[in-house]
Amino acid sequence: MEREILFGDRLHLPSGGGGSSCEVELLKLLRDVDLAVLEKHRRWKTRLAHAEDALERREAELTRTKQDLASSREEASQLRDRVAQLEALQADLVAKYDRRIGELKEDVSRIKKRYGDLKAAAAVGGCRDCQSRGARAASSEAADFWRNRAVELEKEVASLRERACRDDRAARSGSTASRERDLERVVSEKDGVIDRLTDKVTQLTKRLRQVENASAAATTPAAVGSWDSPDLVEEYLRTCRDDKAQKNAAELRTKIERHMQEFTARMEQDKRTL
Repeated sequence: MEREILFGDRLHLPSGGGGSSCEVELLKLLRDVDLAVLEKHRRWKTRLAHAEDALERREAELTRTKQDLASSREEASQLRDRVAQLEALQADLVAKYDRRIGELKEDVSRIKKRYGDLKAAAAVGGCRDCQSRGARAASSEAADFWRNRAVELEKEVASLRERACRDDRAARSGSTASRERDLERVVSEKDGVIDRLTDKVTQLTKRLRQVENASAAATTPAAVGSWDSPDLVEEYLRTCRDDKAQKNAAELRTKIERHMQEFTARMEQDKRTL
């Protein structure tokens, strides 16, 4: 069959003594050429089959590469959307922190004003010199304390803003899923802390009003009368009420200081956690 490609089945060598030597040599030469062409043809077919297999593999690899590229683009688009959501969430979180801290600062300002009112009421009440000096010292200490606390709260605000910026940068470079869980955890923890602080400030404000009422009752015009009154019982009761008001004010100041120390400790713990 291979010989039929070029010469069919008509090419054959003579078996008898007919024909010249040139014909024999020519026929041998043609046979050798035929065999060489057939061998070359087989090699070309093999090489062509290998080339077709390689082409199919390249096409399959190109298809997989295109699919991977499309998947990568889709994933990049999803990551960009997730980062945008996280940035919006962080902006809302920072705004919420600023708003809550502003409310706490307003509460602190109101408490400072109430302390000033208590100081003025104690000065008008005409108490004894030692009690008046004690009230002025306590009010001065309270004013200094709250001024320092206001400075510390401003520093806390700056620290929260700086931490929000760091969180924003970390959200751009870190893992999206883990960062989202951390943000949700921080939001829940901060909401709980701020709610507890708000409740504590409300309780302290109520307590301060009670002390203010007690101090006002202790410094009524009836108590500003002459110290030479012969009614020693009334003088003793008035002194007890003044001492009780001073004691209540001291207790309230201690509670507020303890509360602010707890607030500072919680904020430091949150910093270390983040």
